[in-house]
Amino acid sequence: MNAMLNRVYADYLMPSRLGEYETLVREVAAAGYAQLSVRDFIRQVRRNEPMAPAGASGRPLPEPAFAGAAAVAVAGIAIGSAPPRPGAEAAVHTLERPIAAQARRASPAPAAHSPSGAATAPAACAADPSFVHRHDIDSDLRTAKKMFAIESRHGVRASYYFRLCTLDYGFMREIEAAGSEVGYHYEEVADFAKRHRLRSAEAVRQRFPEIREQFERNLGSIVERLGLPITTVASHGDFANRRLKVINHELLCDAALRRRCGIECESYDADLLGCFDLYITDRKHPVYYYPVSPFEALGKHRHICLLTHPVQWETNWVESTRCNMRRLVEEMAWRAP
Repeated sequence: MNAMLNRVYADYLMPSRLGEYETLVREVAAAGYAQLSVRDFIRQVRRNEPMAPAGASGRPLPEPAFAGAAAVAVAGIAIGSAPPRPGAEAAVHTLERPIAAQARRASPAPAAHSPSGAATAPAACAADPSFVHRHDIDSDLRTAKKMFAIESRHGVRASYYFRLCTLDYGFMREIEAAGSEVGYHYEEVADFAKRHRLRSAEAVRQRFPEIREQFERNLGSIVERLGLPITTVASHGDFANRRLKVINHELLCDAALRRRCGIECESYDADLLGCFDLYITDRKHPVYYYPVSPFEALGKHRHICLLTHPVQWETNWVESTRCNMRRLVEEMAWRAP
């Protein structure tokens, strides 16, 4: 009963938390952190360049050489790779434990390679304090636009990952024009499994060639309509992934697919997550943050990533109802014989 009441409060009654978000942006800047997008951070890490402070002008750095695919990962921590930096393992808890166990049983993928085929060395983590803002636009474009307005007032760069159902090309171009980043929040594995009523991990993985083709078509279509390159992507989590124990970013263990699509980084790649001392995700009421509040983390950790979902910062009755109804219908279709 408490869980249901908390969900109703979070979806329909919770006061806006956007004032809290603006306060956070101010305090991060006051603490001396550069506030960056995923794209800016990973490029500077791989080049081992100093971080630009929040409010610095200029477009993102030119594209580096392709860094290749990381091993199969759980929340970005590669299975079979060197352990992440202290504190980064907190990110593991952002996925369900059954999925984590499944991924640990998977065979590690080959080491990262450059376009010439030569293995690449692990990235050296940046020295300057950095705070990476990642927004997954699962729903609620209205609140996403309000968060972007806050960041624009303070010269903050961030990454916005859009699903196929949340694409807004005008807004996406505005984000890029401000020096922030647009990415693709992909879910082809879950979509394909639900559409074709696949009920086992083996059945899904057997169809990976088709699913990768669909991913490439979808991303290519977005890039064409946007008129700008997309160089980082982020896996979306769906109930189908949890039921099947197949995570969307298994698709990107294919280095050739990354090269064809121009993907420099998946937001759960090991060399990205391994450079964060702390990875924080927002949560619904009454938790709000996991594993700790970003306010408590400032000054205690040098490299922090905050993953947020706009729908969890301000109630939107229409979007919450639409998403809840869609989930109900999909659940019923999944359970149907």
